[in-house]
Amino acid sequence: RGIGVLVFVAGLDTVSAAICFDLAHLARNPKDQELLRSEPDRIAVAAEELLRAYSTIQMIRVATKDVDFKGAPI
Repeated sequence: RGIGVLVFVAGLDTVSAAICFDLAHLARNPKDQELLRSEPDRIAVAAEELLRAYSTIQMIRVATKDVDFKGAPI
């Protein structure tokens, strides 16, 4: 029972955080708001992109080759 409650609560936290990040993005980017209002068929794609851009789950990524990005080696 304890682990089930923990998983449920953890899931709620990530969902609410994701919604907050998405709404914050739209609050800071009125042009994006206007685009979605004028073209509501884009909302689903925008939601997926916002979830990708502001993921609440950290993903470890490894570069496939060495590059220099603005003076920082990757």
